[in-house]
Amino acid sequence: MFAVVAGPFSPRWSSVGGFADPQGTMGNYLGPNKDRAVADFGTRARWYDSNLQSSDPSKLPGCIVYQSPSPGSAIGSSDSPSFVVSEKVEVPSIEGQSVAEAERTLGTHCLTLWIVPSCADASAGAAPTADQSDKIIVTQCTAAGEFVPSGDHVGVVIGGDPPKESGALAAVLATAVLVLAVAAVVLYVRLSSTRDELAILKSPKSR
Repeated sequence: MFAVVAGPFSPRWSSVGGFADPQGTMGNYLGPNKDRAVADFGTRARWYDSNLQSSDPSKLPGCIVYQSPSPGSAIGSSDSPSFVVSEKVEVPSIEGQSVAEAERTLGTHCLTLWIVPSCADASAGAAPTADQSDKIIVTQCTAAGEFVPSGDHVGVVIGGDPPKESGALAAVLATAVLVLAVAAVVLYVRLSSTRDELAILKSPKSR
């Protein structure tokens, strides 16, 4: 939807910081945070639409899809950060994430999560409930990389709870060790019994 070009997005902006951040680092304004960026930077910020045309933020509906500098850069209290706002956003990949993780991921793209029974029946979807937060997303109905309107739902099909790998693996290993130990003891007893029987058969009969 947009490209980083020379001018306001040139390398000299890489040290621009967030004036309102007391730690001296640029905050993360990606997502539905235009009002916060306006409040933090006022007229010092530079605003652009998805075609990189300079504009007033009040005339830019949509989502912040790019910021310069990136989150975590050092503060430059007299510098001006740049923001790109777009009404179209790219759908991220969320398959394999938990519902809670996917909601956070989509939130930074100005999108919301929608639980559906199947991608063919997206109209029957609903927002996730609290007891679904740990469920795993097995299918996302809007492919990663597609551009959709800001604020759209992304339908997903969820599966079961995430596997408890460490505890489950330890239990399986412990069970396997126990079974092998029992089998070894049984085999030893049988071999000993067979050896004793053969010894008796081979010994001369007593008179």
